[in-house]
Amino acid sequence: MPSTDRRALLAGVAGLVGVAGCLNGETPTATTATDPETGHLETDPPAAGRLTLDPVPPTEADEPLTVLPDDLRRWIRQAADGTTVRGHAGSYVYPIQQSYEPIPPLTAFDRVRIDDPDSGDSGSYDVDADGGVYYERAVGAEAVSPPADAEVTPVSELPNERRELALAAIGAENGGAPRVEPQTALGSWVRTEFFGGYYSHEGTTYRGHEVQQTDVAFFATEVWYVLSLSPTETEAATTLTPAAPEERARMIIDDLRSEHETVERMERDVEGLNAGAAETLAAAHPYLLTHDAVYQVTFVY
Repeated sequence: MPSTDRRALLAGVAGLVGVAGCLNGETPTATTATDPETGHLETDPPAAGRLTLDPVPPTEADEPLTVLPDDLRRWIRQAADGTTVRGHAGSYVYPIQQSYEPIPPLTAFDRVRIDDPDSGDSGSYDVDADGGVYYERAVGAEAVSPPADAEVTPVSELPNERRELALAAIGAENGGAPRVEPQTALGSWVRTEFFGGYYSHEGTTYRGHEVQQTDVAFFATEVWYVLSLSPTETEAATTLTPAAPEERARMIIDDLRSEHETVERMERDVEGLNAGAAETLAAAHPYLLTHDAVYQVTFVY
């Protein structure tokens, strides 16, 4: 039986053995398995190699992207079913320190193809996605003299929730700026219309702005999304595959990424069953789409 087939067999039974020792650096012993061709027991020495996760610009990936986080995979399926998804999620790194934009990488795509036979959502979709570093935005407003051609909206004409926020922001000149989550419907309005817009109240015109908060964005470790998908007949250049890697490979990835605070090249030497899982991961899932980056996955002996 070829050694690569034995490794695949051993990787397939990973759930039957303890993984803690393999992940904390202990050297595994030789593993006994049954050769399906002969029915005899045979011992295969532990394989060894190096697993690498290398961040790449999202749109430069030339093979399908495996969606790694469970929540992102769920949100993509919900969006494919016609739901506008609004959410935020934890990330391993400080997203603000990425070397390329946008954040998170899903927002880089205008159109994707989803290959998801389990859900029935396979097909091409136009992507309407916004996202960024998650923290509550502090909302302020300052009295200004607007340009002659500026569109000025009376605060009294705003819907209830928006009017209350605008009045609170105007009152924030005396301290206590109101806060809003960026992914909510109200937060979307604040980000896209109130910040930089002109609003009048009791004879004075105000311009909305974000009140800067020292280091709050720099140290954020979450990202937010507003995501909608619309079916289209136009083919997409990028394919997303929601099928997740097997559990042992995911544990190796999680353990490796938890050692880094920024998006960067990550490497680990692996042995035995972990090497088999890493080899299978690189072959079946050459690119991983996460909340903070697209990683190219390679494994070498």
